[in-house]
Amino acid sequence: MGNELLGPHVGIVQDICSRIEALRAGGPPNGPRVILLRGPAGVGKSRIVREVYERLAGQSQSPRYWPPLPEIGDRILTERKVLAPPRETMHWAERALPEFAWWELSSEETSSGLLRDGASSLNAQLLMHAVPLAAAKLQHTGALQRLGSAATGVFDRVRDVFVNEGADFAIEALLDAVGLFVPVPRALLDLTVDAAKGLGTGHRRRADVKLDVDLGAQHNERQRTLTAETADALREAATPELPGIVVAEDLHFMSGDAAQLLDRLLVPDSEHPTLLIGTVWPEAEATGPYAEWLAGQLPGVVAVVDVPLLGTDDLIALVRQRAEHTDEAVARQVGERLQVPLAVEMFLTEGKAKRDIRRNNGRLTEAEITGLPDGLEGLYEDRWKQLPEPTRWALACAVATEPLGDPFARFPVSAIISVLRETLDDQVADAEGSLRYAIDLSGWCLDQDGVQLFTEHLLTLRASRFVGGAFSEADIAEFRTIARREMVEAIDRDRVLLSLPDTKLATLMCRWYLSLTTAEDPNLVDATALWRRAEEEAARGSLGTAATTAHRALEVAGGHLDLRDTLLIDLRHRAAVWLGDSGQALRARGLLVAMFQEVVERSEPGRLHPITMDLRADIARFTGLADDPEGAVNLLHEQLEQQAAFYGPVSRAVFTTQIDQLEWRALFDPVVAIVRAQGLLMDLYEPHGGRDARFHEPHNGRFHDLGLRVLRFIAGQHLAAGNVDAASEFFGRLLDEQLRIYGENSDEALDTRLNLAINTQNSGDYAGAVAAFTSVIESYEARLGSRAPQTMAARSYLAILICAEVDLDQGLPMLKELMVDQSEVLGPTHPDTFDSRFRHAMFTSQLGRNRECIDLLEQLLAELENARNATHSHIDFTKLLLREALQRGDAPSA
Repeated sequence: MGNELLGPHVGIVQDICSRIEALRAGGPPNGPRVILLRGPAGVGKSRIVREVYERLAGQSQSPRYWPPLPEIGDRILTERKVLAPPRETMHWAERALPEFAWWELSSEETSSGLLRDGASSLNAQLLMHAVPLAAAKLQHTGALQRLGSAATGVFDRVRDVFVNEGADFAIEALLDAVGLFVPVPRALLDLTVDAAKGLGTGHRRRADVKLDVDLGAQHNERQRTLTAETADALREAATPELPGIVVAEDLHFMSGDAAQLLDRLLVPDSEHPTLLIGTVWPEAEATGPYAEWLAGQLPGVVAVVDVPLLGTDDLIALVRQRAEHTDEAVARQVGERLQVPLAVEMFLTEGKAKRDIRRNNGRLTEAEITGLPDGLEGLYEDRWKQLPEPTRWALACAVATEPLGDPFARFPVSAIISVLRETLDDQVADAEGSLRYAIDLSGWCLDQDGVQLFTEHLLTLRASRFVGGAFSEADIAEFRTIARREMVEAIDRDRVLLSLPDTKLATLMCRWYLSLTTAEDPNLVDATALWRRAEEEAARGSLGTAATTAHRALEVAGGHLDLRDTLLIDLRHRAAVWLGDSGQALRARGLLVAMFQEVVERSEPGRLHPITMDLRADIARFTGLADDPEGAVNLLHEQLEQQAAFYGPVSRAVFTTQIDQLEWRALFDPVVAIVRAQGLLMDLYEPHGGRDARFHEPHNGRFHDLGLRVLRFIAGQHLAAGNVDAASEFFGRLLDEQLRIYGENSDEALDTRLNLAINTQNSGDYAGAVAAFTSVIESYEARLGSRAPQTMAARSYLAILICAEVDLDQGLPMLKELMVDQSEVLGPTHPDTFDSRFRHAMFTSQLGRNRECIDLLEQLLAELENARNATHSHIDFTKLLLREALQRGDAPSA
């Protein structure tokens, strides 16, 4: 049925599969992380991606986790775009575990910024695969061995819950079984819990799960954008034994949001090897977010594979896959006229040709190819003319009304139906049926729960050409007025105060409404649409812009609603946090204090309500960030009293606040902070089995991550204060626990070993420090490769130590080699690269090679002044060292 790969495309599939197997084998770590399949529309790029999936899935051990993709039948336009198994075909077979992770970024989402939408296909995929992938990861890492007999039957129990109760309950079951003992992927499960919420499934203890998943991770990223969470979730699913593959069709239409997600996804990370396979048009490389994204990739990251047109013999073979008895001369004419596989298959599956093949026992006759169009666009033109006239009018109306310049012309179906009924009832008697025909019978459009969009950009363009001859500017203005009225009714009907359902339809309606509105007297519909825009801006990390938009939404709402309503307090709280996290801590604190007073003065919710305590926690945080750590400590003291009364004295909330309080206290009273931290460490032991208990044991495993956090805090404070012996003691205790819980080569254990090496250097034992750094580097290299960011950070410590304290002639080549690796992997003006280049120049000067030092600094300064990511401090330091070198004179190089 036209599913067999042909010609040179077979070799491309083999090359991609070889790259994936290299990732699985742990190398080469510095190969391309992006493969772009470049070629004209219809040449077979998507078909190649489908074949890569089938090869990987087919090579999996039995029983296989990943099912076959649906065969490409007669609905070519839509079926060929299925690059991942549909949700309804997925079934977690007994004893099946995935051997790779496969994620699809749909072209309609990467082009629209809807990747962040709560109902995005990514969220559905995360919900579907997170638990099986986490189970496979635990299997591959050998972490279950540490559970001993408790591991027996874990996967069978979790799978039963997954099949019978759903993914969100399976997450809970997995965490209950192993989450207290082994590091499951934090971002993956965090985002999956959110996906379950967005898709309407229940979760019995979502807050507890999200807290418990963070096993020992530092709480140093309070504000994480949804882009970062999504990218981290996709990446964390992968291991060297379980490589991650992300496929994205029509990547040339990407939005800036998609570019941001891909940049985060593709950071160098040998521990989580992830490969992006994208399809692109050659002519799309000149402008737009895709061109900017492509130009910003470092050498070696992207491999562009030009997908060639199939030769005539291959196209003849393609014709015979669907009409096996066709004469060679007829098949040759079809291939030569239609040129690309998509056009050939579309022609062979349309009604007239299909009937001819059936009547003639699998043979396409010469009579049937009379008047055959030229190429794909010619075939689209024929298909357009074959559409019923009402459907053509309906699609043209949708394209004319669409106000955002969307390449796939997404439109809210209800709005366009209203437009058609009021303006084009003579041409379109059945508005709903005419639009439905474009989905069900022609494949011109896709339906996404009330949002309809064109299957291909070229189809959008064809409908656009109809618009010019059919509608005047006055017609289009009338269409948009009616559509806006429909959206006013829908938004007002569906909103709860300012909140709307987390769906693509709601988001698209708000976008359309705002683009079509110039209201001088804004109302609650305007406020609701503005609030949805603020949520989108916050999700992409534009927190300052989000805060401004949210302020405008709340300002409008204040003329119609009581902003002291509990639900509106929550929205105001979120807006203030966006403002504070954008760098305006003092202003955010003022807004939160005013909210807090409003809430406390009312009998409900009162001082002990979680809303009140959440407000106080952020007031304390922004007080500290506004250079008042003592104020933060005092506020957290009051918070502790309220939390102890509400949650109980032995609770995660209380212990977490105590740690937050210690971290702020350390900024002005580090000695007392250390003493109190040691007392807290005892409290974390004492209520749960005595001071000799281990954090990871069942009766207190729930808080072991907090115990590790306290140990890390104490050790870090001693390290910063130069208390070498005490730092060594507590880093040693921390390492013992990490080795026991996470294993020898875990991120946590390696980071602590690096800190121990730094502490050894601080003690003056340079030989011991060199040995310790060398050992850590060897472990990093074995696990991540020599050019992973963590490995290069450890190499930097070692090279600088040897240059400064051991042997400059030995250390300088090490620093130079590191500098080259950092430039190629991180970029020439990345802060880590800058530090190495700056020190290389400085140490070169100390060897008496002043002219060489000047040349290095002048080159570095020129690059910094032209770099977007350079900081003023980097430029100032470089200028200062260059000025000193010039004052020493142009001494000859050694």
